[in-house]
Amino acid sequence: MRVLVTGGAGFVGSVTVAALRESGHDVVVLDDLSTGRADRVGDATLVVGDVRDKELVRQSMTDVQAIVHLAGRSSVWESFLDPLLCHSVNTWGTEVLLDAALRLGVQRVVLASSAAVYGVGGRLLSHEDDAPDPRSPYAASKVGMEATARVYGLQGLRVSVLRYFNVYGQPRVDDPSGGVVARFLSAFERGEAMPLEGTGLQGRDFVHVRDVARANVLALDGPMDTYNVGTGRLTTISDLGLLIGAVSGRPVRFDTLPSRAGDVDRSVADISKIERRLGWSPRLSLEEGLRAGQGRAQSLVAGVG
Repeated sequence: MRVLVTGGAGFVGSVTVAALRESGHDVVVLDDLSTGRADRVGDATLVVGDVRDKELVRQSMTDVQAIVHLAGRSSVWESFLDPLLCHSVNTWGTEVLLDAALRLGVQRVVLASSAAVYGVGGRLLSHEDDAPDPRSPYAASKVGMEATARVYGLQGLRVSVLRYFNVYGQPRVDDPSGGVVARFLSAFERGEAMPLEGTGLQGRDFVHVRDVARANVLALDGPMDTYNVGTGRLTTISDLGLLIGAVSGRPVRFDTLPSRAGDVDRSVADISKIERRLGWSPRLSLEEGLRAGQGRAQSLVAGVG
């Protein structure tokens, strides 16, 4: 099957491209290279451009049967600085993509959403049926993206939405501002204190990028629905820092900072639906995932979440 991966030169995208190629798929990548790198796509066909470019999007879908849509703005903090850009890329860009997919007869689309749509949540584990509660322009743009997908679903386009929790993994990106694992490791490797924002008691669900890529591939063939992609396990931010130290065998220090805008106290996935319907479950624990990255430049870099 020929698959278009938008954002395929980025963190989650490049690992997904590799997983698709290993599964025997022909892959086309559409990426503006604003955060991605061309050398990450391997032997996939690379189209350089913006997902909001209607004509280029249509051209990139030539002979494509399925799409994994990962292109977008992923920083909560940056979304407060430029909410219009965040909405334009994430929501409008998705509409451009889905409109072309519907018109050109693409069979399936998998969209990358985020646990940020749940906001503070009302349960210990966030379930796909929970009402959205966006607390940032980024989260609102993802809610808008999902609503757009539902509209196109009513018109016959087969769309699945994957809500990623905190994704981390092997060193695939260079920007350490992408996530707390990256920020901690960047400081740790320089011998500096880890920037601990807020109390450090915020609960997070860290899921390895290889597990996320596997979910993306499975979703192309499984029942179309909305799925959480996480582990169902809570780790506090301070415990994450201590675990990095334990894995590395070195002491850690923290630099306490104010909380970030849009931050939530708890974000942990109920993964019962994706386990039941797609047969997916995480294979790597947080400790195993951190250890898996030590052999390559003694570093891990997080991507989104």
